Amino acid sequence: MEKLSSSPRIVDMYGYCASSIVAEAMPTDITTQLVPGDKDQYDRGRMKQKDLDKLQTTDVYPLNNFTAIEKLSLALTMAESLADLHGFEGGVIVHGDYHPDQHLLSDKGQLKLNDFNNGEFLHWNDVDERYCYYSRQFGGTYKAPEEFSGGYCNQEVDTWSFGNNIYGLLTGLYPMYETYSHSEVRERFLNHELPYVDPRYRSRSYIEGRLVEIMEKCWAYEPEDRASIFDVVIFLQETLRKHEAEQRELLKKHGAHQQV
Repeated sequence: MEKLSSSPRIVDMYGYCASSIVAEAMPTDITTQLVPGDKDQYDRGRMKQKDLDKLQTTDVYPLNNFTAIEKLSLALTMAESLADLHGFEGGVIVHGDYHPDQHLLSDKGQLKLNDFNNGEFLHWNDVDERYCYYSRQFGGTYKAPEEFSGGYCNQEVDTWSFGNNIYGLLTGLYPMYETYSHSEVRERFLNHELPYVDPRYRSRSYIEGRLVEIMEKCWAYEPEDRASIFDVVIFLQETLRKHEAEQRELLKKHGAHQQV
């Protein structure tokens, strides 16, 4: 894992002994900015739909303070950090426990991925010429359906969880924000139910509409139907390029208007 320290998006690791590591100091994670509130607050990121509707009668209001371009920048950095794992030169690495708390902020404001103790190194099958699946069953609220069911898993479990991270960026809420119950979240996902996405996010801004689009591609129920993390990175890079081009065009028009 120390080889990954060459990435600016992965926490630097300086040494290890058995299950202990020495890593760079990272003052805080991004969770309470993504989903605001005290980190230990039980109901942080949770809300009853009727209460949310009262807040959003005229427009949809995210509960975090990120601008659209900040959401895009964070989403791209997060996606690139997972791509560093899935595209590792020694073979695919699955994070296996991906959620907002795993992204830490340095004192310089750099966002880095951390905590690989549930990681899986996928083995290559020379006969089938593909990576082998693995199987394990986990609880939680950010897991993919195949993890809840104990089915065959691969790196696309991280892609599903990445979609949940985008949901937090968009809304300031956790997926399935009306419930605290891990078992209820599990049953809902296994029954093909997805988190509610207010349709107004699709048209709130170009960036937010694109984030909804790629988030839903991460939430395909069957792993083989999901966008890969490399697809996600390309999609977000294209979104950033188009946004920047539109901003340059607006500045150009504004300058021409001032000269008239």
